[in-house]
Amino acid sequence: MQPLRNSKGQQTASEFQMERTELIDTATFVDITIKELFENKYRPLKLRGRSQNTVRLYGCTIRSFSKWLRAEARLSDLTDLTVSAFLEQRCMDCSPYTAEKERTQLLCLWRFAADLNLIKDRPMVQQAPLPDVVPKAWSIEEMQSLYRAARYTREPV
Repeated sequence: MQPLRNSKGQQTASEFQMERTELIDTATFVDITIKELFENKYRPLKLRGRSQNTVRLYGCTIRSFSKWLRAEARLSDLTDLTVSAFLEQRCMDCSPYTAEKERTQLLCLWRFAADLNLIKDRPMVQQAPLPDVVPKAWSIEEMQSLYRAARYTREPV
């Protein structure tokens, strides 16, 4: 497509902007690795003052995603379909709560990259339903039995 020119044969600002927008729509700005984004930008800016365990867990998530991709994860790998497929597999391999933590971490990195204009699309990956945690507790009958047994114990309980 030939750019439109003004009477002097120069491209106008609006035409340049339109052409630039077409180029942006078809490509990711920078295709760095997610690990590079994390180490060089996200960790220093967003995780300052957080525990070393938080930093470690982000690293585990990035490694798991890369291992699943069978290549080092890049910004171009952050698509709704790719991340959803990864999370579906993770739900089969580990706790759904772990998969949800990994979804949250990947989406935080993805949104951060989008905020920096390093990637065009923003995530739309929804949270999967999580099972209710049933607390393990003693029943009333079990507690009464324990109290009865303690009452007849000679040693302090």
